[in-house]
Amino acid sequence: MKLLAITPGHQVTMARIAREVGLSRQAIYLHFSSRSQLLDASFEHLDETLKLNSRMKGFRKAKHARQRLSRFITFWGHYVPQIYGVSKALMVAQANDPAAAKAWAVRLSALRDGCSSVIDGLHAEGLLAKGWSKTTGTDALCAMLSITSWEMVCRQCGWSEEDYIKRLKKMAKSTFVRS
Repeated sequence: MKLLAITPGHQVTMARIAREVGLSRQAIYLHFSSRSQLLDASFEHLDETLKLNSRMKGFRKAKHARQRLSRFITFWGHYVPQIYGVSKALMVAQANDPAAAKAWAVRLSALRDGCSSVIDGLHAEGLLAKGWSKTTGTDALCAMLSITSWEMVCRQCGWSEEDYIKRLKKMAKSTFVRS
């Protein structure tokens, strides 16, 4: 996990992972048939270690849609820095590896489900801003919260985790919540 955090993306090879953990490449391949399988297992381990299901309860138990939107962005803003290395490695690997593409699609589907629950809640309460449907609102919120967007503003532009959360909440509220 440490290797993925400091060198995310294509630089994380099975040989490099093996060296980092003090094993041979062959030993790594005894447990994982491919790099994408190792990355997917790493993601599952991270989710377990980071207590993903417990962390998601906060936004799922929100009493109203505005609160759900705020809590979801807070959850996501704290979660992305912790999964960035594995995410980036899967994103890079998906271009040439169907198994990695499938694993990444599962991750994107989970993000989409969270975004959909937020937008559906706004719609159900009559708070979804004009011009948005449940589908287009979900699409746009997913784009706002994408790893690529996070990477640009936090890694390239230097936003802090708290800046990201504060600004995304403001942007999402002004975009999706009827005034």
